Amino acid sequence: MFKVSGFKHIVFLILIAAALVSLSVVMYWKHLDSVLAQRERENLFSLNQKLAENFDNLVNSQLQVLSSVGESLEGLPRVENTYGLMSYLSRQKKRNGFELVAFQFPDGKAYFADGSVRNNFLSEEEVSSVYDNKYYVSAPRDVHGNGQEIITAVPVYRKGVKTGVLLSSRLTTFYDKTISKDLPPVFTPWFVTDAGGEIILDRSGAAHDNIINMWQANKSDNAACPADVLQDINQKRGGAVKCSLRGGDYLLAYVPLAYNNWYLLTAHAMTDILHLPQKQLMTAVFLCVSIIIVLGLLLAFIIHVYRQHNQALYRTGFIYHVTGLGNHNYFQFHFPRYAAAFRKNKTPFTLTVVNIRRFKAINDIYGFEQGDKILVHAAEILREEIKEDELLCHSSADRFLILMSCADRAEFDQRIEKILTRIKHFCHDEKLCFDITVETGVYLADEDVPFYIMMDRANMALNSVREKAGQSFAFYNDEYREQIKLITDIESKMNAALAGGQFKVFLQPKYDFQTGRIESAEALVRWQDGQKLIPPDKFIPVFEKNGFVLKLDMFILEETVKLLARRIKEGKRVVPVGVNFSRLHMEDHNFINSVTEILDRYNLPHEPIELEITESIAFDKREIMRDVLDELHARGFTVAMDDFGAGYSSLNILKDLHFDCVKLDKEFLTGGEGNARMRQIIQSTVEMIKKLGCVIVTEGVETKEQVEFLKSIGCDLAQGYVFSRPLPSADFEKLLNDDAARN
Repeated sequence: MFKVSGFKHIVFLILIAAALVSLSVVMYWKHLDSVLAQRERENLFSLNQKLAENFDNLVNSQLQVLSSVGESLEGLPRVENTYGLMSYLSRQKKRNGFELVAFQFPDGKAYFADGSVRNNFLSEEEVSSVYDNKYYVSAPRDVHGNGQEIITAVPVYRKGVKTGVLLSSRLTTFYDKTISKDLPPVFTPWFVTDAGGEIILDRSGAAHDNIINMWQANKSDNAACPADVLQDINQKRGGAVKCSLRGGDYLLAYVPLAYNNWYLLTAHAMTDILHLPQKQLMTAVFLCVSIIIVLGLLLAFIIHVYRQHNQALYRTGFIYHVTGLGNHNYFQFHFPRYAAAFRKNKTPFTLTVVNIRRFKAINDIYGFEQGDKILVHAAEILREEIKEDELLCHSSADRFLILMSCADRAEFDQRIEKILTRIKHFCHDEKLCFDITVETGVYLADEDVPFYIMMDRANMALNSVREKAGQSFAFYNDEYREQIKLITDIESKMNAALAGGQFKVFLQPKYDFQTGRIESAEALVRWQDGQKLIPPDKFIPVFEKNGFVLKLDMFILEETVKLLARRIKEGKRVVPVGVNFSRLHMEDHNFINSVTEILDRYNLPHEPIELEITESIAFDKREIMRDVLDELHARGFTVAMDDFGAGYSSLNILKDLHFDCVKLDKEFLTGGEGNARMRQIIQSTVEMIKKLGCVIVTEGVETKEQVEFLKSIGCDLAQGYVFSRPLPSADFEKLLNDDAARN
């Protein structure tokens, strides 16, 4: 009896334990179901917010691009030039990857980047919406027959007057890919609808016209969910709710979009959320117990290898190896977070570029090892000086970037001066101590623009420092933007100007000091833009940077050759003419052949053409220049060093390089006739150059006192306003004919 009683007692305890376990399991499953549902609701709503943010950012980005293009259209001389306008729009379409780009004038004519013209592409109501709201985003429409496209548009003004509407489009598939980039691997249908439920974009895979109608057709009798959702939508609220529709339970998430009272809705079946985890849980537990030891060891090994690999990749992709600072990729990756923190705290901040000037020369003179020590020196100082909420990187070999707070301008200026002063004084040991030239460009982030635009503006400020002696740092201002507009205007016209003959060759004669006779001349260029004559100092620097000067130099040479060849054919007097050539030609292996080909084409002997090479080219490219000079002399050309004394002067250059003529820069002569010390320097320089067998031409001779002084020290030829300004070719020929008649 005891044994039976004891057995029953044990069975009872086991049954109680089993019941408790079963109850615990049931409660656990209910808890798991609730937790999973709540978690999925939160995840789905978070995902929906991300998708909505993707959509808003995408539309906002397109509108910002259009606004930037619209601003550039406001700066164009004539938007009414439809050929130029469509060409400009074509470049913007290609650059930004739009399906179409067009400009619609107030009269309804729309000019497209592909050259087509349509009337009232945007209706009057749509155009009115553009001006009222400062933007317009359309529902999808079939524009090309290639699929549905969404059109975005912004207004364009000129001096406050409505000029037209700039518009672009992208395929809805582009929005699908971009919006869906953050979706999980499991397919999640989503819709973009208006407040009335009309579907704008549909990723459900089924054809629907109205989401409300679809819900009404599929909801259960006891399902009030769609009504709750519609009430939230009408009140512009977002949320995530569980709904019972025919076919099962669903989680619905909805978030308002920033444009057109549109909403983004996402649906996910509850069976997909709960069924798979529940079914696999027991299997996973069993398998985990069986293999946990082996997997644990294997996982530990994989994690170890993975971490090492990640660290190596991180160092390669985000760290500048010399200084250990983050590189440009690191800066770009972290920039949005730091900038957002500054803006959230309403703290003014700057993007600051710190540049070590002539760092290449430091490497060449002292070696790369010493150059690296300078970089480490600068990096250590910058690490010490920046604050915890600021961002620093080593962007390139000689350049550092800093995202700095700028709550107080005076304090900021003091910080920059301190940083530059500390970097400037480099002393690694007693044998290696010198001052480094450090310069800084600063852009104060006064508007929310992309990183690359901030970077461009900081670099503009940096370039302005280089142009101003004695200045170590500068802030970006709108004058630099105007300079960019001027450069853009010049570059947009230059090819048409060359083809249209707007570039004119002027010649300035060179006179013999002793006889007063014209012995040679220099070919110069002027730009005749309509009634306006543009001097070369406005466009030559631009052409030097973009390479167009290569075409222009050859054009000047050919025009000069034509003039001399014609005078020889007519039996008139010819004097040698000097033609300037940019440093860019020195990198062209076919340069000498090109010059020779032009002269030979017009049957002109080589002696009347004198190639003028600036002193700075000879200084920087001495080995290349030696080969160039030898080849030019072998072909019968004479070569002059231009701008001697402008900044690189070294008689050692003349020792190494054989020039036929040396042109003394006018800045070298300024004030020399009235300064005894300067007179002596000029006289000694002239004597040494004469001993090398070079003809000496003095530029910028403007006074009789200069003439007498230069004549007395043995200079050969004079070029300057005291004798003659640069003249159009016809006036120069008349002057040369008169000179020939007198002599």
